[in-house]
Amino acid sequence: MEVMLKLGESIIVPAHAIHSFTTTKPFKMITNTIKSEYEL
Repeated sequence: MEVMLKLGESIIVPAHAIHSFTTTKPFKMITNTIKSEYEL
């Protein structure tokens, strides 16, 4: 699946999903990991 994001947009990637990111210009990215007790 290919998704194009614009300034201010975000995407949620499910846990354990294969993913990669490519860009056309340099950018800064903030990532958050939310882990449920189910995965313990």
